[in-house]
Amino acid sequence: FASIFDAEAASIPATPSTVVTFGYETAGDGGGGEYRRIGSNPSHQAKLQTADGQWWELSDQEPTPLQLGAKFDGSTDDTIAINNWVLFLRIKGRAGRLPAGSAYCSGTVYMGGVRVRGAGGVNNTEAAVSKTLILSDANPMLSMGPRADQPDTFHLTHWEDFTVASAGGPVSPIALWDTASYPYQIGIWVGRNHNFMQTVAGGEQATIGGAGGLTMRRVCVQDASGWGLYGYKLWGKSLIDDCFFRRCGGKGAFEMNDDRKAGVMNFAGVSVDFAVSNIHAFSGGYANSGMNHRGTGIRIGAYKSDTDALGRLWEPGGNQKFESIFTEGYNVPYDIRATSS
Repeated sequence: FASIFDAEAASIPATPSTVVTFGYETAGDGGGGEYRRIGSNPSHQAKLQTADGQWWELSDQEPTPLQLGAKFDGSTDDTIAINNWVLFLRIKGRAGRLPAGSAYCSGTVYMGGVRVRGAGGVNNTEAAVSKTLILSDANPMLSMGPRADQPDTFHLTHWEDFTVASAGGPVSPIALWDTASYPYQIGIWVGRNHNFMQTVAGGEQATIGGAGGLTMRRVCVQDASGWGLYGYKLWGKSLIDDCFFRRCGGKGAFEMNDDRKAGVMNFAGVSVDFAVSNIHAFSGGYANSGMNHRGTGIRIGAYKSDTDALGRLWEPGGNQKFESIFTEGYNVPYDIRATSS
């Protein structure tokens, strides 16, 4: 069939076990795939139902968001389609591939607990940007959480070869571990879901888990106005390696007039057992030259006085390894506040 809509309009004889589409909406749009006949309505959106009532499930072993209706045209909001795609990967235990092109997302992409790779390489128009680009007005742009309404309770997340970047629109404030309403954008949130930070009287319970087992390689973050990457309860043998950060934190540091409140990486709340290596971060090239060379390269931990008002743990993380970190032009290269490392 030319599209899933053509397939849904058909009645299929009992003999065929699969149907093949050559596109999602139209043939050749990149969203085609093979669907196998199944006995009931599956609990994900990578499916179609033919006119005779039969259900068919996408069977490709490395599906893309295009097969869930994402456009990757840089303007259509692909948030729902990409999150539906990630949910399908998680349910079926499959690896996924992000295609080359630009996807616009108004909401956070929740990509925890799956293996995803982009198209790699660099975009011809900008040497720092991968061929796969997610442009976002969400805060955060990308989360290690499973979805908006669940905390992180699993390990083994693998991300490779793509870029997340600010789309340039207004963003909603976000609650950080040490700031109640932070008005600047976070690029990548790792660890426990940002929607599930505890603010109970007397502080958090240390036994309430985060998420770990993250492997992130060749991922780029660009133009995050607050922090390029923010870690909150990133637990368990994680590796962040060979990543590039450009123009992250300068805007927030400039507007707050405090270089220690925005920058490249902030491992703020009880993050343990991880390694960060081969990182290059460049703070320059802003349209407002006053933002150049502002912000912090890496911040670890927090002062107890920063967190008392929020009822959150101030205890430091541990077993943290940093090597080969290049932070060009940041006013505060390293802000080490509390660590057992």
